[in-house]
Amino acid sequence: MSHGSAAFREEARVLGQPASEQLPAIAPREWLVCAAISLSLLAASVIISAKKPLWFDEILSLTLASDPSVSHMLSALAHGADGMPPLYYLVAQGWRRLFGNSAASLRLISPVCLSVGVFAAFAALRRGFSVSASAVAVTLAFCTPWILVFQSSDMRAYGMFMGLAGVALWLHLRLASDETITPALFAGAVLCHAALVLCHPYGVLYSAAFLGGLLLWQMWSGRVRLAALAAIACGAATLLLWLPAMVRISAMSRPRSVAMVPEPKSLAASYGFGMHPVLMVLTAGLVVARMAQLKKRPTGWAAQRTLLLVCAVLFLTSFLVDLVPAIAPLSAPLLLASLFLLATKPAGGNRLPDPMQPMLPVALTLLLIPLAAFVISRLLAPRYQGRYMLPSWFGVAILIAAAIDNARVPAMLNRSRRPILWGVLLPAIILLPVIRARRLVLDDVPLFGTSRSAIEALAPAGRAIVVEEPLSFLPLAHAGQASANQYYFMLDHKAALTTAAAHSIINFNLMQVWANYGYLPGHILPPAVFLGQHSSFLVLHAPGYSWFESCCANTPAYRTRQLGWLGNSVLVEVTRTPAGER
Repeated sequence: MSHGSAAFREEARVLGQPASEQLPAIAPREWLVCAAISLSLLAASVIISAKKPLWFDEILSLTLASDPSVSHMLSALAHGADGMPPLYYLVAQGWRRLFGNSAASLRLISPVCLSVGVFAAFAALRRGFSVSASAVAVTLAFCTPWILVFQSSDMRAYGMFMGLAGVALWLHLRLASDETITPALFAGAVLCHAALVLCHPYGVLYSAAFLGGLLLWQMWSGRVRLAALAAIACGAATLLLWLPAMVRISAMSRPRSVAMVPEPKSLAASYGFGMHPVLMVLTAGLVVARMAQLKKRPTGWAAQRTLLLVCAVLFLTSFLVDLVPAIAPLSAPLLLASLFLLATKPAGGNRLPDPMQPMLPVALTLLLIPLAAFVISRLLAPRYQGRYMLPSWFGVAILIAAAIDNARVPAMLNRSRRPILWGVLLPAIILLPVIRARRLVLDDVPLFGTSRSAIEALAPAGRAIVVEEPLSFLPLAHAGQASANQYYFMLDHKAALTTAAAHSIINFNLMQVWANYGYLPGHILPPAVFLGQHSSFLVLHAPGYSWFESCCANTPAYRTRQLGWLGNSVLVEVTRTPAGER
């Protein structure tokens, strides 16, 4: 893959690098950008971790990672103790033995793995793009989306997912452009894609995206390399080892699924990738820069005029759509289409990057994953969450880098302008995660949960509290280990079936697995056992959850008294009546 653009040669000249047509060498000082991004994400993770309470999914991670028996943990995972494949938990088991078993320690896995993704993505982009374009693209992709910053403090697999996807991107470029596929490269690709599919349920989709991007490039270039395709396929095939567990986990959602079926507006909005304002400003600037070049060199560029006219129309349409709340989500795909055109067509000059260089096909396939996930969620199983598709950010980074180089931005950075980029703009964006983390308000309400302090302000000390909603139960039960009150979940299958919430069945089944494997012993009980032990207790009743209504509220065996509302739930005191004693 050779890039002889004037932009690349000019930046090579001003930075004192050889302006060769070969793959660019990465100067040691260039890695400072990656180091700064990594430190910023790490600092943000530490700051957010001190302010953010553990939520449902993190309690799953902490409990399973703390299991003293790895084989017991793997068996629990294989039977549905969490919906994730086992790789994250195996890494967490090793991590806790080295760095401690606290939540703060285990949360650091995410920013460390994200740092791997930062370095790998930069190394991949520098194989095709200039220093400035690569640095801007990686910085924007990792530092501007809040969801990515927030996930950097989460005790879940998403940081690892991004790290592995970044390595897969770097290996993709090696598989596509290296003269020979060495045994080490082949083995590295196999191991990387094996880890990718065993890290997250969407890992197989992203492995398929890299395979598809490589196949597109080979079809375009006419250079078929079966070994490269086989390396990715062999790695992804290791998912077959976890297939029986996946079948069992899938069955846990019947007859109702884990999440609501996504709407088309959710798909459209997801193409903003948490960067919509940034992409809006960047695209506008690149369109203007390309038009300025046409004004300076008007001859022989008719095709470029047409391209830029289409880009401008798409951008303006996106801007206008964004102003209308009812159709605002449609703005994101229109904006991304404009950026894609800017990335795939050069502005002119000698031997600029080919529109179908190995970078751009994989960018396209990575960006198709939200659409594929949407179709799967509509037709098969609804599992559409924005955080599941974080590796698609690499597709956006590729488009940004390609569009910047096509606009010859690096060549415009003369000695007076370079300090603005490297001394002002990039440092400001790199510090954004830390600034946003510091502004985050301290709260004791977990995601999807209820404040424990608010409950205990209403609840008399030393009471048993039944929590109907599993997403609230796990954080409360974990925090309740240091509380005067004890929290319980009722294993009532009939109540789960008659509860309208979309996730009630799978979370009931998950709690059943936890009870079977001895997690939170004595706190996940059949109703008969709990009611036999307690004649008076409290219930955190979430409207729509039927256990309280069927067992306590509509029976003469108990009398009830509301203690107060806590958000969308009500705390109720339940006392057995003489009729209930008989």
